[in-house]
Amino acid sequence: MPAKSFRSNSASALFASSAFVAGFCLTAPARAQTVPPASPCNQISGSSGEIVTCSGDVSSGIDLQNGGGPYQVLNIEDLSADIAPATGVTGITFTSNGSVELNVTPGAFAIRATDADGIFAASNAGPVTVYSTADIFTSGGSATGVQVSGQNDLVSVVSSGTITTSGNNAFGIAAGSIDGDAYVNSSSNISTSGTFAAGINVGTIGQSGTSFGAITIISTGDVTTSGTSAIGINAASVFGPIDITSLGKIVTSGSSSIGINAETQGDVGVQSSGQIVTNGDGSVGISIETDGVAMLNAAGSIETFGDGASGIDVDGAAGAAVIATGNILTHGDGSDGIAVVSTGDVAVASLGNITTTGDSSDGINVVGGGMVAVVNAGNISATGLGSAGIYAAGYAGTIVMNTGTVVGGACCAGVMMDSANLNTLLNWGTITAGLADFAVDMRGSNNSVDNFGTITGDITLSDGADPVGSVINHAGGLLNSGQHIIAAHVLNDGTLSPGGRGVIEETLIGDPNAMPTVLAQFLQSGGGVTDIDIDGTPSGYDRVGVVGSADLAGKVAVNVIGLPITPQSYEIIFADQGVTNNGLGLIASPALHARLSYPSIFSVYLDIAVDFDVGGLNNNERALAGHLNQILGAGGGGVTPVLLGLLNVDDLAQYRSALDQLSPEIYSDAQIAALYSNLAFTGSLMSCKVNGTDTASIIREGQCLWAGASARFLDAGTTFQQIGFTESAGLFTAGAQVALDDVWRLGVAGGYQSSTVSNGSGAT
Repeated sequence: MPAKSFRSNSASALFASSAFVAGFCLTAPARAQTVPPASPCNQISGSSGEIVTCSGDVSSGIDLQNGGGPYQVLNIEDLSADIAPATGVTGITFTSNGSVELNVTPGAFAIRATDADGIFAASNAGPVTVYSTADIFTSGGSATGVQVSGQNDLVSVVSSGTITTSGNNAFGIAAGSIDGDAYVNSSSNISTSGTFAAGINVGTIGQSGTSFGAITIISTGDVTTSGTSAIGINAASVFGPIDITSLGKIVTSGSSSIGINAETQGDVGVQSSGQIVTNGDGSVGISIETDGVAMLNAAGSIETFGDGASGIDVDGAAGAAVIATGNILTHGDGSDGIAVVSTGDVAVASLGNITTTGDSSDGINVVGGGMVAVVNAGNISATGLGSAGIYAAGYAGTIVMNTGTVVGGACCAGVMMDSANLNTLLNWGTITAGLADFAVDMRGSNNSVDNFGTITGDITLSDGADPVGSVINHAGGLLNSGQHIIAAHVLNDGTLSPGGRGVIEETLIGDPNAMPTVLAQFLQSGGGVTDIDIDGTPSGYDRVGVVGSADLAGKVAVNVIGLPITPQSYEIIFADQGVTNNGLGLIASPALHARLSYPSIFSVYLDIAVDFDVGGLNNNERALAGHLNQILGAGGGGVTPVLLGLLNVDDLAQYRSALDQLSPEIYSDAQIAALYSNLAFTGSLMSCKVNGTDTASIIREGQCLWAGASARFLDAGTTFQQIGFTESAGLFTAGAQVALDDVWRLGVAGGYQSSTVSNGSGAT
């Protein structure tokens, strides 16, 4: 089983930027300044003037560095022009040694800054709150739309205006706190471009063992970023927990760009319901890296373009849980749909569709140091070289439950599982092998496959050397086996079909390389069926071989895919430790004249000799069978599909019905129906009956316009000599009749009939 590697989506540069934001201008208290008398900013309330309001024309910018001064609230409202200061000057600055509350509601006017932030608010001793409805446009190095920094207390940003920034390390919204929490609630549509640019960037620095440093982000707007290592939403904390809710669309482009990124030593919870699209090598849809527990609920669709660009990449050291209900599509090599790694327990549930096309790109790839559980209810297609539909390795035990469809790629399998303990696969859906013909590949000391659905391809259950574990094909299950079922025990309560119906295949149960120490056992219950294809040639047939013993009940069902012109004898089951017949029966067309034989204790043979004339036919059916034998002797020709159809019915009743469908009796039945139709129409003529003694007794007709409708149902029974038929018909007639004199009448009539004739064989 190939080893699987995991890429760490470190956003260390952005984390460093977040830490820088958190400590920005906090090394010493800011110098206190008073508001210039001529400024449109006025002290409007409080005995100490703690509230300041700015309105009108403040296009040159607002700079209130409060230091230890009295101001706590700054309101920006009712502007008459854009705030567009000189290059290098921040649009709005408000700092203090105490609490800071900044409310920006400029109306129709925007904030425009070059080589500087749109809004900057900071404090080193109190909470910092920014509420902004402004449209903000910044450009230049490290220019941020809204930047908030605090220490020892909560920093929060609520933004609803459009934000557009450009430049390296340019953020739409940036919030940072030292020994405090950070909160961002954004309904803004954000667009950023530049190396390490981010739509929303939040960072906290706390101390180990404290409760500080929690990050909460709620984003309902759309976020678009471009540039190397650009991130849509980024949250990084040293010790604090992270909670992210994203409802809008996120689009990122550039190598190592990420849609949503969360890194911390605490716990992480992410809920994403918007669409995420990334473009570039290493561009991951959602990335979580934590020393705590990671929990992700991804309801939106995710699509990535580039190598090493997984849809979801989660590293939760203490444990991880992922629920993905949206569709995931990746296009590059090394780009898993969902990749999760943990030293603890892991649970993954996928309800959407996952499609990967690159090499080494698993649909779901999960590795856990504890228990691993994977549940799939969607469609998974991983068709690249070295790609598994599902790869699950839990070293305390692994369980996979599938109710959807899983397709693996070449050199891997539909489902791959690895554990030092128990591996359990429960399948109610469909698992299909890739180009290498592997459906299930397990490595562990105790393996089990319970199939209630359909599995197509090879199955390997081993401890790395010998067959270990059991395959149980339950009632209703279909096991389209490939070349190998390597397992210690195989129990068939459903249908075992080597290669699948219509494909000639030889399936070997057990491992000949493990002889003589490990022998396999093949058991078929009374409800089990082994489906055998034959193509009519001496070597064209399915075969089941067992490196061990076979204990057989149930049935062998014969499917004919090529005409057996001459009698044939096929060894369909072989067990080198012996075959036990516990009432093995046969499902085959009567025309095959098939039987099971046991020439040795090691083999089961299927013997056939085609003759379409069988006991229990009526004279017409027997005549047809004689003609069909002549056609078979001539090679079948264009009638071959008909002959194959007759050779693939299950019993005499179906066989007779199939022969009856070839009978020409239905044509004579149609003629009888037409006769009755004509009689009914002619009987409807002369339809103006009158009473009286003054007309000729043989006519008694008057004159009128008339119309009539009728229905007819006729059932001719089946006998030994004829098939019988049923007819249903509806008739509408109308006409006119004129009295020429006391005796003669002239009439004109028309009729329409719709009828259906069907016979007992199903011909209509």
